[in-house]
Formats: sequence, C-alpha cells, structure tokens
Amino acid sequence: MKEEEDEEDKDELNNKNQKEEDEKEEEVEEEEEEEEEEKEEKEENKIGGDTREINGKGDVK
Repeated sequence: MKEEEDEEDKDELNNKNQKEEDEKEEEVEEEEEEEEEEKEEKEENKIGGDTREINGKGDVK
C-alpha cells in the first residue's frame, strides 16, 4: 500500500514538473517569435524609409 501511494505521489510530481517545464518552454518560444516579428517589422520600416523604432511599451521613440 505504502509503495503504491509513494509511486502515485511520484507520478503526480513528475506530471506537475513536466507541465511547468512545458509552460516555460512555450513562453520562451512565444518570446522568440515576438522578437523575430519585431526584427522583421524594423527591417520593413527601414526598407520603407521609416527608421523609427518602437520601444517595449508600444510608444514611438
């Protein structure tokens, strides 16, 4: 009985840790996508002759 409970607790902990790890990985991927989009947007602005940059708050510098 005790071993079964320990095994269930261990599985629950592993599942929780895996879920947290997946969420962190997803956040990193989203941040990388946002950075890539910003980079592309800046490049498009350069091509169009508009060299303004936008800071992290969405304000034009």
